[in-house]
Amino acid sequence: MYTARGKNDTTSIGKGYEVFLSFRGIDTRTNFTDHLYQALFKIGIHTFRDNEELHIGDKIDPAVRSAIHQSKIAIPIFSKNYASSKWCLNELMEIVKCWKQKQISVMPVFYHVVPADVRHQIGSYEKNFQNYEKKLDWETVKGWKVALKEVANMKGWDLEKVANRHEGKLIQLIVKEIWSELRKNPLSISDNLVGILFHVEKVMKLLNIGSNDIQTRIVGINGLGGIGKTTIARSVYNTIYHHFEGCSFIADARETFQTKGPVYLQSQLIINILNLENPNITSVDQGINMIKQRLYNKKVLIVLDDVDKNTDLNVVIGKCDWFGVGSRIIITTRDRHVLDIHGIDEPYEPREMDLDHSLQLFSKHAFKMDRPPKRYLALSTDVVNTTGGLPLALEVIGSSLYGLGDKKLGKGVLDNFDQKELVMKDMVEKLKKFPNGEVQKSLKISYDELEIEQQQMFLDIACFFIGMDKNILCYIWHGCDFFPNFGIEVLVQKSLIKIDDNNELRMHDQLRDLGREIIRQENLEEPGERSRLWLQQEILDVVNTQKGTKKVEGLCIDFNGYRAGHRRNYYGDDLCLMSEGFAAMTKLRLLKVDHARIAGNLVQSFSELRWLSWKGCPTQFTPTNSRKLVVLDLTDSAITESWMGWNYIKFAKTLKVLNLRRCYKLSRTPDFSANLQLE
Repeated sequence: MYTARGKNDTTSIGKGYEVFLSFRGIDTRTNFTDHLYQALFKIGIHTFRDNEELHIGDKIDPAVRSAIHQSKIAIPIFSKNYASSKWCLNELMEIVKCWKQKQISVMPVFYHVVPADVRHQIGSYEKNFQNYEKKLDWETVKGWKVALKEVANMKGWDLEKVANRHEGKLIQLIVKEIWSELRKNPLSISDNLVGILFHVEKVMKLLNIGSNDIQTRIVGINGLGGIGKTTIARSVYNTIYHHFEGCSFIADARETFQTKGPVYLQSQLIINILNLENPNITSVDQGINMIKQRLYNKKVLIVLDDVDKNTDLNVVIGKCDWFGVGSRIIITTRDRHVLDIHGIDEPYEPREMDLDHSLQLFSKHAFKMDRPPKRYLALSTDVVNTTGGLPLALEVIGSSLYGLGDKKLGKGVLDNFDQKELVMKDMVEKLKKFPNGEVQKSLKISYDELEIEQQQMFLDIACFFIGMDKNILCYIWHGCDFFPNFGIEVLVQKSLIKIDDNNELRMHDQLRDLGREIIRQENLEEPGERSRLWLQQEILDVVNTQKGTKKVEGLCIDFNGYRAGHRRNYYGDDLCLMSEGFAAMTKLRLLKVDHARIAGNLVQSFSELRWLSWKGCPTQFTPTNSRKLVVLDLTDSAITESWMGWNYIKFAKTLKVLNLRRCYKLSRTPDFSANLQLE
């Protein structure tokens, strides 16, 4: 909310003005200037109204000079006797000085004077300057002449031509223009930006600003939560907003649409662009009609930040012909499908930060420096590596470390370095086990929007399947009735996973940690009560103490390379999984026990198993219950053509993938005629 004060309340100097009025009191103090000031005051525009008659001497005092420098817009009101005041002319020179330094905009008003008279000091201005030239030094007079000429050449308002001598009408036009100009101020952005120019240039290229392109363009910025989409959009907005007649940046469009509805979103768009206090929109259809009717001839910039599939963009930006030629619309979203619907084929997808930029951003928040102090460089690198180059994580974690373990001395020098190091070491260890809650909260928004089957697929990937072939996973999930082709497409569109050139699924480290934390939260104390197990020590504990339950759907362990450094576990036996520990896990559908030694018959109760990976399995293993098995991986196993397991694999009617790579003792192909779906 703006505040306003009148001149000469010099106690308000320093609070920041928006408009500075320069005028000749004997001409306009009690009429035009007063009415204009009151009109600006009424809508909350903080205006400085100077009255040169109250000052002693010709030089403007520091308070008035400060008011000029603080203001965003200066309005010199040229009247018949304006040039008779040396005070007014000195004010004008200071205004021009600020204008040349791009500190202020200038909008002159010609009040019952002809602009040419002001520009060339003729007419009512001629006599005043004849006197000045006789009494004052030429440099001073020349400075006033130049200032008058420069301002008179600027776009302004002529009472005679613009309003046909109707002062009330002219004041309405001025207030509307001032309001519009002030509403187009840059958006606030953090001072700790790193590498932002690269992203701005990429988006600017898509927007095609500055060309003769008169089409309305819609550009998308797509990526996972916390990657910096909003910051990029704000930076682009600040770079180009002055090219447009009206601008609107609607933050948190998803949440606004869900909590306040489409009519509120339409109203915000109209208010921002047309500067209406209340457009009185009562229905969606009315809002659509108003947007189409009032904005079709305006060149506008619209940013809709954080849009999701539930945000009906058709009621807000509809078609391109709703807006004037040259308009630009930017949409940021986590969901690529939102952009596909609106025909945005090539959105900009910001990537994770590299190590150097990550360290710089982290350091700006953790140390208020561009680089970490040498003493903390190694620890800072460890912290940064846990973030996966995600800007949100770098900012949140860096800010949480700022000041911790520091003892401020007189000049702000760090004292207790050992304590600082201990704090950072603990932070590194904590982040390896438990991801930052604020970062996870932001990322979890996309997860919560998924359907149940898609959530299950996301969790499977996070816990087990990063780096696995997409086609193999589709077989597994199809056997689980998860509709994998559709599900994978949704996960990709929401930037939750990527598919690399080798057709393997990839996931950002922070998303992986999100999935694993969701599983950990299922039961903080008892891993055997969780749906998925992947940590080796937890698996050993759960299986060998028979703490597993029917809640366990997936278990993944690989003893290859693990056994050499841990020849015996704390049970006093070689690393060995007891088959009895699996007995209660009747809902297991995903099982990986690569290179494991298991005592007993492993699969006696696994009627729901779809994926079994047992690389390097012993010859005594037989998959006795394989009715729903879809993928079986026996790589590096010692099985032969006489292996008893072939008799049981015949009953795996749904088996589609069988991996026998590097089974060197297998001299001929077994009979697979019963496995009709094997591909």
